[in-house]
Amino acid sequence: MYYILAFLSSFATAVLFFPVLIQLFTKYKLSDSPGGRKIHQHVVPSMGGIGFFMAATISLGIWIWQFSLPDIRFVYGGILLMFFVGLRDDFVELRASKKLLGQLISVLLVVVVADIRIRTFHGFLGIEELNLFASYSFSTLVLLALTNGFNLIDGLDGLAGTIAVISLSLLGSWFYIQGVESYALISFTFLGGVLAFLIFNWHPAKIFMGDTGSLTLGFTLGTLIISFMEVNEGLPEGSFMKFESTFGFSVALMIYPLYDMARVFVRRISQGKGPMSPDKSHVHHFLMRMGLKHNQVALLLGFCSLQ
Repeated sequence: MYYILAFLSSFATAVLFFPVLIQLFTKYKLSDSPGGRKIHQHVVPSMGGIGFFMAATISLGIWIWQFSLPDIRFVYGGILLMFFVGLRDDFVELRASKKLLGQLISVLLVVVVADIRIRTFHGFLGIEELNLFASYSFSTLVLLALTNGFNLIDGLDGLAGTIAVISLSLLGSWFYIQGVESYALISFTFLGGVLAFLIFNWHPAKIFMGDTGSLTLGFTLGTLIISFMEVNEGLPEGSFMKFESTFGFSVALMIYPLYDMARVFVRRISQGKGPMSPDKSHVHHFLMRMGLKHNQVALLLGFCSLQ
């Protein structure tokens, strides 16, 4: 019951907050203008991530007393830091090095301080247990990749929000079934906020999530996925909903952002460009050129993520 109430609290808060946010951003011209590699045709308010982050935070503040706070205080601290990295980048664009440094601090707070990390490859490529240095290094790399991979797919109305809703629903339900209350609560509070955001972000979008939203969501999902790997591996054999291929299922949860990032980076490097050079080579750009509309692309890629 608490999870449903937490979800509804976040959803209702966001639904009420977004119209106010849209008016404020429009009034003070905190908007994303068309042109260049952007495919929208009109000026649209950005930084919608503020809306669902605040909604999730308020809902967590209301319901967290039912659960173990020390279990997630460093996790939420990392999410908060990543939110401010995205917010700063939306207000005044950060140099890539400074942006990466801010992300790294958030990641280390989760990997090193909260000790949420990948300890084993679960037999993938014949590798089992990792030593401490390898575990920290690989976990940091994975969390940075998941965060930035999600950030890169935020280029189409409703797309990033749809992928996030699918992943948060699956993770939240799984953590609930396994009795991991704190992570289930994070999943459902963010789910409520993002679902409300989709109402205003669905084509034609009235607001974009910006880096404030995409970095925060990517980092949150990445942290929850690594947590899932740890919990799933620790379940006794034969446990309900224990996945035998921990690594495979974890990759599947973010398969589209990871695939799109790898594809784009390889393509850019092969053309002699920097991997972070902006262009229109993403999968969603390709599908748009085929004649699909924003909502059709979002639904198609969301459906593919469920397979």
